Amino acid sequence: MWERGFRQNQLCSCGAPFHECLLWKFVVERIRGTYGTEHLFLEAIRSYDQVVSCYFLPLMQVRYSVKDETLFEARKLLHAIYEAVDEFTNGRVILDSSKTSAFAYLLAPSSNVNSLFLHLIRDSRAVVFSHQRVKRRPEIHWTEENMVTRRTRSVAINWNLQYLAPVLLYRHTHKRLLKVRYETFASQPTAVTNEIKRFLESHAFLEPDSSCKTLSPIYHSVSGNPIRFDREPQKIRLDDEWRQMLSYRDRRTTELLTAPFLLHHIRRIEKDARGMDK
Repeated sequence: MWERGFRQNQLCSCGAPFHECLLWKFVVERIRGTYGTEHLFLEAIRSYDQVVSCYFLPLMQVRYSVKDETLFEARKLLHAIYEAVDEFTNGRVILDSSKTSAFAYLLAPSSNVNSLFLHLIRDSRAVVFSHQRVKRRPEIHWTEENMVTRRTRSVAINWNLQYLAPVLLYRHTHKRLLKVRYETFASQPTAVTNEIKRFLESHAFLEPDSSCKTLSPIYHSVSGNPIRFDREPQKIRLDDEWRQMLSYRDRRTTELLTAPFLLHHIRRIEKDARGMDK
């Protein structure tokens, strides 16, 4: 939000530049007003960026103790974002698509934010292939630019870290985290959606037996997959192009680097299939 939106003024998924989007204009001004001076506001953003840029969760937990001032400021700012969005949307449920475990680490201990966590996991080989695809970034509205492609080893190692995230965050997210396998969701979307619905109901995020309505195609996101700019409803289907297109070398490298967790993931998909077929 702060780098791509506040500093670079990239497009929000609603189609407006960040500083012209009604939601984000409100959020920034609401938060800025709580800090008193512009210097304190910018220092809080610096602390926030410093913490969330640490992708290696165990290192983050060692580097930033509970009483660390940088961690305190980062958490304070993240909570302020949620509070401002909550105020603007009149208390509607907020769907945050942040992907890294750093955000969960910052948010989980909060007593002010009623949060649940959905951990979406995909086959490591598919993730590697996805990072090799050349995709245009529509949020860069002043020039044409593609998403950065990443090396196989880097993606595979990061996949391991993200796979382990629920274990490392167990103390904070116990019973408030649901794991969803991408392959299971793509092949059985209705069953998985009902499972998510029951999870939300069990924590009073939804009324029991409430109907799931189609969301408006216009929402506010400042980072993520370019598909967020599409206005047409998306058909849920399994994207397994990687099976034919991922090179032998990259496939074997990924399998070697992610072996134990990848095997666990595959077995869980098979177990999910047996369970949902009953």
